[in-house]
Amino acid sequence: MDFGLSKIVSPQEKMIDGYGTLSYVSPEVLLRTPYNKEVDIWSLGIILFYMLCGHLPFKGDNQSDIADKIVNDNLEFDEKEWTKMSKDVKKLIAGCLVKEPEERITIEEFLNHSWFKKNLKNNLK
Repeated sequence: MDFGLSKIVSPQEKMIDGYGTLSYVSPEVLLRTPYNKEVDIWSLGIILFYMLCGHLPFKGDNQSDIADKIVNDNLEFDEKEWTKMSKDVKKLIAGCLVKEPEERITIEEFLNHSWFKKNLKNNLK
């Protein structure tokens, strides 16, 4: 996908340089605050949101507008698009897209989330 803009970091290493595609980048990357693996959980939430409804959660007319919305706007689930989606998946996505990285769910919590486990099990049959 976008591995030309990626970087491998050790578990304890913190980054401040910006890597990634704007629409998938977490607020801490845009704010140039030290960050680490939690940015991948944010991106995972963006991807899951996109896969389920067909558009990105933070849209704008230009890059500056998109960046501003990622940093400042609250996540919203449009009722028309998300009415058939379970509360579980909305909770999972919302857990990924928490602005404060230390409050975001972990990869372990993601993998053990009931919605993920149920859908993984259904797709392996």
